[in-house]
Amino acid sequence: MSGAAAAADAFRSEVYKFYMSDDALAGLDSAVVADHYADVTAGLAEPMAFNTSVEPLSKPATRFWDQLSSTPAPGFEPIMAAARQFADLLHWRTNNNYIGIFDDHFFENETFTEIIGPTGLLIADNFRAGFLILGENVHYPDHSHAATELYHPVSGTGVWMQGDGQKREKSPGTPIFHTPWESHAMWATTPVLALWSWAGEDLAEAKPD
Repeated sequence: MSGAAAAADAFRSEVYKFYMSDDALAGLDSAVVADHYADVTAGLAEPMAFNTSVEPLSKPATRFWDQLSSTPAPGFEPIMAAARQFADLLHWRTNNNYIGIFDDHFFENETFTEIIGPTGLLIADNFRAGFLILGENVHYPDHSHAATELYHPVSGTGVWMQGDGQKREKSPGTPIFHTPWESHAMWATTPVLALWSWAGEDLAEAKPD
């Protein structure tokens, strides 16, 4: 196993350990959450093929990576220590479905990377996992997707709005779950880094609502 592949596998292992902890689903209890959790933990439990075709790519919002990745909340240090070992290989993206709809400030202050998934550094067919960065004074407008989604803020505190329309502050470590096609939005005054996972038969990118 190459050094990069070993580092990515260490990340997989640390995320699996976190997901198996009591903190991963604290306060969440539903059949949909249980299905998501079962799919993702089953996938994380074993090593995966390393994808040598991934090309590193940065985005404007990756300027916050060093700051956020080096200051994780308690409990996330092993995950971030592993991720920092292969940070130069990450392919950061913005969602093309938002082009012409969301403003330039959004694209300068939001980006995500798929580390595990169909096009990730580690190949998985039925789930995706990686990081989201929200930069300074950014609003991620209402959007939704077919996949179920679990977020854990790692560094920084943001505000989430889900289907009931209520805005709630989410501090590091707080699990946030979205059901299929549940409309949600996020705000960050100061930068936020979040660990995310998607699961389901349709892993297509989100669409604006």
